[in-house]
Amino acid sequence: HEESAYKGNRVGEAWQNKRNLARSHKTPLGNACPYWLVLENGAYQQRPERVAIIERIFEMSLQGYGQATIAKRLNEDGVAVFGSTTGEKPRNRSGAWGGSSVGKILDNRAVLGEYQPMSWLNRSRTNDGEAIEGFYPSIIEPDVFLRAKAARSQRQTSKATKQSSNFNIWQGIAKCQMCGDAMHLINKGRAPKGHTY
Repeated sequence: HEESAYKGNRVGEAWQNKRNLARSHKTPLGNACPYWLVLENGAYQQRPERVAIIERIFEMSLQGYGQATIAKRLNEDGVAVFGSTTGEKPRNRSGAWGGSSVGKILDNRAVLGEYQPMSWLNRSRTNDGEAIEGFYPSIIEPDVFLRAKAARSQRQTSKATKQSSNFNIWQGIAKCQMCGDAMHLINKGRAPKGHTY
């Protein structure tokens, strides 16, 4: 147990040193980098075929396509999911694009060139200080990133306000007098014959 803890501390110290050098000198972290980059000759270089996929994802988001639709189009066109080539750790076991994979890319500020150091706090990953700008090669313009974010936010808002058969006008407004929590409409299905809810 002591040896394991010692090794764990050494690994933690090594990563902390790497994060410090990344912040002070923008020293690359090694092969640990976004899937659309590769470390060559001590510097991060773009992988053009993957950068093109990232650009396509942002372009489709700006055109109004949602995450699931973008993923479906990529799969239909036979676009390999990142990490699915020989020698790389698969991004997911299915080997196909999913809406969550697309969403993570659209949210990832590494496309702007930023690196956010992370550390473990109470068994969960948390930001370790401010993001480091200009650490990675930038592949998406800030304006495009922000417009795509705004487009996604607008789509989510319109979904939340779309009326359906179980639309509840009081959703998010009515509160429980006892605990103060929001009240929700729950469909318990049809009542048995001779009974009412």
